[in-house]
Order: sequence, then structure tokens, then C-alpha cells
Amino acid sequence: MSLPEFLRGLGRDIFDSALRFKKKYQIFIDLLSKDRRCHDLMAELQQMQDLIPPPEFSRLLKTYQSFSLELFGLIEDFTELCPKESENIRFFFTKLDKYCRFIIEPNRPVFDPPFCLSNEEVDEDSIGLIGGKAKGIYDLGQKVGVTVPRCAFVTTSAFFYILDQNNLMEPINEVLSKIDSKDPHSIELSSKKILSLFHDLRVPQSIIDVIEEKLPGSNTGLYALRSSASFEDSYFSFAGQYRSILNCKPSKIISSYLKVIESKYSPNAIFYRVNAGLADTDTPMAVIIMEMINPIVSGVAYSIDPDRIDSSLVRISVVDGPGDDLVGGKKIPFTIYAERGRPIFKDGSYPVRIMSSFESIMDLPLLVEKIEGFFGVPLDIEWCVDEKGTLYFLQARPLRVDKKHNFTWEKQRYVSERVPILEGGEHIYPGCAVGRVFIASGTQDLHRVPYGAILVSANAFPEFSQIIGRIKGIITERGAITSHLATVAREFKVPAIFGISGATKVLKTGDLITLYVEENKVFKGTSSDICKEVERQAKQEGISPIVSRLRALLSLITPLTLTDPDDPNFRPEGCRSLHDILRYCHERAMQTMFGLTKDSPSQRYVVKIRLPIPLSIYCLDLEGSALKKGIHKERQISLDEVPYDPLKVLLRGLCHPKIEWTDRHHFDWSAFDEMVLSGAFPTKRDSILFASFAIISKDYLNLNLKFGYHFTVVDCFCSEHLQSNYLSIKFAGGGGTEVGRMLRLRFIKEILESWGFSTGFKLEELSGRITGVGKEDLMDLLEKLGQLLGYTKLLDLHLTDEIRLKEAFQKFEEAFG
Repeated sequence: MSLPEFLRGLGRDIFDSALRFKKKYQIFIDLLSKDRRCHDLMAELQQMQDLIPPPEFSRLLKTYQSFSLELFGLIEDFTELCPKESENIRFFFTKLDKYCRFIIEPNRPVFDPPFCLSNEEVDEDSIGLIGGKAKGIYDLGQKVGVTVPRCAFVTTSAFFYILDQNNLMEPINEVLSKIDSKDPHSIELSSKKILSLFHDLRVPQSIIDVIEEKLPGSNTGLYALRSSASFEDSYFSFAGQYRSILNCKPSKIISSYLKVIESKYSPNAIFYRVNAGLADTDTPMAVIIMEMINPIVSGVAYSIDPDRIDSSLVRISVVDGPGDDLVGGKKIPFTIYAERGRPIFKDGSYPVRIMSSFESIMDLPLLVEKIEGFFGVPLDIEWCVDEKGTLYFLQARPLRVDKKHNFTWEKQRYVSERVPILEGGEHIYPGCAVGRVFIASGTQDLHRVPYGAILVSANAFPEFSQIIGRIKGIITERGAITSHLATVAREFKVPAIFGISGATKVLKTGDLITLYVEENKVFKGTSSDICKEVERQAKQEGISPIVSRLRALLSLITPLTLTDPDDPNFRPEGCRSLHDILRYCHERAMQTMFGLTKDSPSQRYVVKIRLPIPLSIYCLDLEGSALKKGIHKERQISLDEVPYDPLKVLLRGLCHPKIEWTDRHHFDWSAFDEMVLSGAFPTKRDSILFASFAIISKDYLNLNLKFGYHFTVVDCFCSEHLQSNYLSIKFAGGGGTEVGRMLRLRFIKEILESWGFSTGFKLEELSGRITGVGKEDLMDLLEKLGQLLGYTKLLDLHLTDEIRLKEAFQKFEEAFG
């Protein structure tokens, strides 16, 4: 081979090598971007487990799916950078992701027939398709043997099939995934969006035909359509959340059916489901088509008296006509207490309506005992008597009862020494509540009820359940212990008294009161002892289903066991979580790009910057200018030799003479601690393993800066094109107290905002960004940012309160203007 040919070949090799490296760099930048996104999504998932109410399940699912997709993309980038290690990483990712999806994936919808069943056709194979309320009716009639109205059940399969045929499942999930569970307005807006999708809903003819075929007989020629969602009338009652339609003509059955299934997405129903921690797919809607009964009297029987749970009494509430106003909280019933398992004693003082139907209801306590014996739990049972004297059972669901709270002697003394401003009524859920009054004149006031209020109203509207997670207590002038709102208050453990006369006149919005349910009393003001007692009681028992799933999910995502890159177990086989996989890929990618491995081809592009401060920074120079200056100096350059303005200007600010630096070397102390704890002691603290890193070019800077336990990422593009320019920064970590760390972030946040940055918080992480800035202005910001970084490097160790924070602002202003 001739010399010219050799030189041409050498030139091509060098040129090809540079091109390959620049391509590799672009992949690396993409990997870093995905790494940051993965950490953001992990933080978002961690935040969700502390949300009250819990998050909407569709949002949780979408967040995990986004995290999984980002991590998969990161592994694709990792494969390009480190192909020899990618196969095992893919295997462990696939394995862990499969476990996570098993935990988080919703129940699969069933679209297949049967779409409608008569009461007699239900069997063990189809019982799961008729919903909770329908199962209760089926058990009452077919297994307990009491009288129930003739029924047909439109199944959950029909519900899913209708949504699928109208292409609504994905749009509904998309709307639900954007719900802010703490914001009633967000829930109302989402409800409107979903209900608008139902405007042109078409019921397939196959479903219409089978409903008409299975329509039960009716002595009145009319029907009642009632919801029967999965989980309804179970541990979660869903009392009053869905719509029922009475006196429906056969010609209106299909349109009425649609109104019932639409009610699954009413604001009340969405809020209740989210607050209960259930997924939308956990609660598909079946519908009961029941012959309409014209009742003379109706009522609710509790198989145990909630006020005296240790007694053998059955509590029976009775009203004239239909029971809608009773469970809707609009009627005060006549109440009968009877011994369990014995007929009601005939008392001449009973109202006429009871006496006229006495023969029909006298055996209620015996039947209630029989029904409770089958279900095995205390029950809330709806019943009615028609004009022929036939006793029908309409519904049976678990009754939530709780023992009275045991107050200490000091709290009892507080109650005994004060005169109540209100007393009386019926207590719904025991306990004590302290808060400021909000008088609600109707359901239109719901969006105005503040967090932590005690809700006071004339009526116990079922719609109040929409804000049950935001209030501390409930007081109403009317409403029965058997109402829907009472049922929901017991489920969510909200202290409540119904039936206190004059409550809306005596109390005013903003009054601070103490609600003491056991004594049916309301006191003006409060005391610190009572507040502590309330805080103790407010700790809810149990964990919602969604939080249980989320915690199981996080156990496979967030634990970090791969902490030491020099540990023999720092390999794909050592990954025990998705966080481990993320950490492994990031660490190996950094090693590959910054020449941390002996055979890394990237070593030729890496140079160390010597600074007059105790900080080690290694640079990956994309254009080679820094390397040329450091080629004869053991691959090191001084600050003045940094060839690119973005990094040079920022470091100039960092080295400002008014910034105090100790002799302690500033490197990744958390990584150092991890290695010490694992038994691996590095020989030098200025090892590249603990250093800060920068990727630099003429217009670009990406700096990962480590000060002790603080981590800062600066990303900047600075050119002559104003529209392309940006500067973003992210702060995390800290070695001080939690108060100190948060005050430091507040300090940085306010300074950045004064410079024109937009900022955002996520857990203990602060981010800031500014765009559309000219090159000179951006250079000025970079220098000021360097000063800010240097000034705040250990600020969290000194900030203890607002006074110290104010002093820090003054000193910064005096030093840097």
C-alpha cells in the first residue's frame, strides 16, 4: 500500500470515528432525557400513594404505562451504547414489567352474551355478571326464600358491549386519566365530557331484542329500573350514587336503561368510586328491571341498631308510600325497635299507616334474622308492603357499624363543663369533629365548601356525598339514619348528626365549633386537647384497593439496591427493581461516554478541568477543542482554557471571590457513603466515580453538578438564534434537615423567578426553565446561575426558619446585586 493510500485510509478512519461518536452522543443525550423522565414519573407514582382522596385509577395506569414506555426506550438507547450488556437487561426488564402489569392492569371487560337474564336463569356461572345489588335480590328470592318482585337483569356484558360498539372505552379512559381527585370541579368537568359522549349512544339490536324477550310480568304494567354495578351493595354501598327510574312504561325501557348506565359517570358516582379506591373497570354497570310495586308503606330494617350495637334490637324505619324520600333524606320516618327473632309487639300508639299494614310487617324481625343468618353480616334491608298486604324485600346490603370512640377523662370533662349551643337529633357516625361551619343551602353550593369544613344543611341531600372526602363533619336539620348520605358518612367515617332543629339558624358560616356525636351536642369553639383527640381518631383504618395495588407496584419499581458500581453484584442479574435497571443503564452509559472503563473509546474525548475551588469536573468535548489544549497536560485544562462560553461563564460565576469554599472536596458524598457502607473504600476522593460531569460544545452545555448531597443538572443551548435558546435547571437532594432542604429550594425558586424563570416543584425537587433569550442575556444568566449554585451549595445546613431565610436573601443581594 502506498503512503498516500495509507494516509487517505487513516483520514477516513478518523472521520468515520468522529461521526460514530457524534451519533453515539445523540443516543446518550436521548438516554439522559428518558432517564430524567423516568425519575419524574417515579416521583409522580410515589406522590400518588399519599393523595387524599386516592388517585383515579386510569391516571395511575396511564402514569405507569408512560414510565414503562420511557424505560423501554431508555433500554433501546442503552442497547446502542452497550450492546454486550443489553440482552440480560432486556430479560430482567421484561420480567419485572410483566409483574407490574399483573398488579396494575384493570379487569378485562367481558363482551359476550348473556346480555339479559331472568331471576330464574341466574346460575353460578353468570352470577358475576348481574352486579352487586342484583346478586342481593337473587339471593333473597332464590336462596333465602323471601318474596321479591319479579326481575330481569341486564348484565355487565351488555354494558361493555354497548361501550365497545360505540367506540367509547378509550375516550372514557382518556378523560378519567386526567382527573384531579382532590378537585370537585375537575370531576364535574370530566363527568360532563363523558356524558356528552353518550348523546348519540346506540344500543345494539341484539341487546334490545333480549331485553324485550326477558321483560318480567308486572301487575301494574310499569317497571322500576335500578342500578346494579359490580361492588354495589357490598363493602362499598354506592348508596344514592346511581340513578333509579320508577313507573317506567315498557316502551321507555331502553331509553331508561341508558339513563341508568349514564349515571355511572355522574359527578357523585365518579367521586365515590375514586374515594373508595376502585377502578372504573372494577364497577361495570348491570341494571335491574323490576316490576313496579305500589306500596302502602315502605321502610328500611337494620338487623342491628347502630346506636346500640351490643343489644339484640332490630331497628325498623317506616314511611307512607314509596321509600324514595326516606333514603333520599327528605322524610323523617317512624321508628320501631323490636327484639331480634320475635314479632313486633302491637302498640296502640303506632301511626295509622303502620296499624293498617301491621299484619304484614309484624314478622319483620324474624325475617330479618333469617336474612342476616344467610348473609352472615349486619344488614341494611329495604322492604315495602303493597295494597294486597304482600311484604316485598327490595334490597339487602352490608350495614357498616362502628363502636363508639372511647374519650379520655379530660375530653369528657371538656364536654361536661360547657353548655352546648345545639343538641339533639340522631347520631349517624360516632366521634368528634372540630372545624369551621359552612352552611349549604342546597347542592349548588358544593363547589364552595372548603377543605376541613363542618357541613351544615337543612336537608341530608345524597349529592353531599360528592364532597364527603373534604369535610370533617355533617349536621342536618332533617334526614334519617337510613338515608343514602348517612350510609356514605358511615362508610367514610365522617362524624355526623342528623335531625338537629335550628342548626342553620344558630350556626353561621365561619363559626369554629366542636361536634361531639356521642352526646348529640355541638359546642362553640374548641380546645387543644379536643383537637389532638380528633387528629387521633381521624386516622382511617384500612387501605383502599387502589393504594394496596399502588404499594405493591412501587415495591417492584422504587427500591434501589444497585448503589455501588464497583460491587460484583452491580450487573443485570443483580437488578431487583425497575429503579435498579434505570440506575444500571445510566451508570454504564456514563462510564461508556466518559471513559470510565479502561477500553472505552470515549476516553479520547474526555478532559478534566482544573478549578481554583475544591470541585472535580470531567468534560465530554464534542468538538475536540478542549482536548487539543489538554493533550500535553495529562488531559487537563484550566478554567481559562475552557474553549466554550456557556461552561466557562457558568464556572466563572461559580468561582466568584465572594463565594466561600472550605477545604472539603465537593463531590458525590452520597455515593461515597454508599461505597463505605458496602465495604468498598476508594483510594482517592477525586476519583472520576464521584466527580461532576459536563457535555460541552460551542453552543451546548449539559452539566451534572454534585455538591455533597446536592445534585444539580443544567441544560443549556446558547446560539445566535433567539428562538432556539433555552436554559433549564433541576435541583434535588440535600444534607440538612427537611426544613432546611425545603427552605433552600424556596430560596432558589424565588431567585430564579425574579430572573424570569418558570419553576415547578415535585416532592423535594425543583425545576426551572427560561426560553427565547438572546445570547448575551443568556450568558449573563449563566454567570448569575453559577453564583447562585455556589452560594446555595450548603445553604440547607444553615436555614432553620423564616428569619434565617430572610437573612440569606439579604446577604445574596449584598454580595451579587
